[in-house]
Amino acid sequence: MYNLANHFKPIIAKPQNTMKYVEISPCPLLKPYIRCFWGSPQPVLKFRKEAFIPHSTIIIPDTCMDIIFDIDYYSNKVSSNFCGINNAPFRIFDINKTTCISTFAIRFNFWSVYLFSNIGMKESLNAFIDINEYFYDFKSNLETLLIEKTAMEERIVEVEKYLIKRLSGTKQLNNNIMNASYFILNAKGLISVSEICTKVNISQRQLQRLFLDFIGVSPKKLTDLVRFQNIWKEMHDSPNQNFADISYRYNYTDQSHFNNDFKKYAGRTPNKALIYAKS
Repeated sequence: MYNLANHFKPIIAKPQNTMKYVEISPCPLLKPYIRCFWGSPQPVLKFRKEAFIPHSTIIIPDTCMDIIFDIDYYSNKVSSNFCGINNAPFRIFDINKTTCISTFAIRFNFWSVYLFSNIGMKESLNAFIDINEYFYDFKSNLETLLIEKTAMEERIVEVEKYLIKRLSGTKQLNNNIMNASYFILNAKGLISVSEICTKVNISQRQLQRLFLDFIGVSPKKLTDLVRFQNIWKEMHDSPNQNFADISYRYNYTDQSHFNNDFKKYAGRTPNKALIYAKS
């Protein structure tokens, strides 16, 4: 079985850690399954109405799925949501009220969510719903813990114990899903569904059904998202590249086609995406 995490490290629109957002890698045992833990470092974030300046953050498709806990220390309540794979960018806005909120989230690699969920991933594309819809025990096991532990590192230690315990269950990764995902990632998304089926020795109908059950997206949609993420990471890591060269390497008919496709997923042109990433 391939360790797919060695072949693919998707990034967000603004990947660097800040005072409001930090990413921390999981322990070695969880690295094949968990992309990272992310959220608010200590101290928790403060939003005050009298000083509020409207601000939004753009979220781009990264092929990952997230469980997000928002802990409100004024009300002592936790909201727990599951975010499935997104195939389009969207914005989230700061809260316009006086409160004190800390966020803690688990970002899963797309191939591994099934191991931790209680049901399959059907209808999870673009979902942002209560965690109980797909994960029956996470809320009851983790909400109190996240209220008690305010430091990011303390939370991660306890959450990792829970996730490792979940891994010891009877659910197994599907070999066809893992093999197909390997070929998609290894090709950087530049592979057709028929080629995948030939390599995995499975029919297109079977592959479609498995992807919707285990990942929540079609094989074609996943290849498109993987291609976008490879392009975005390449651009971010080496921002002085010629976009025409990138469009050629990633099989676009011309640079205009590349620009339009990139904007469909990034929500802005390549140049503006790079400016936003550094802002």
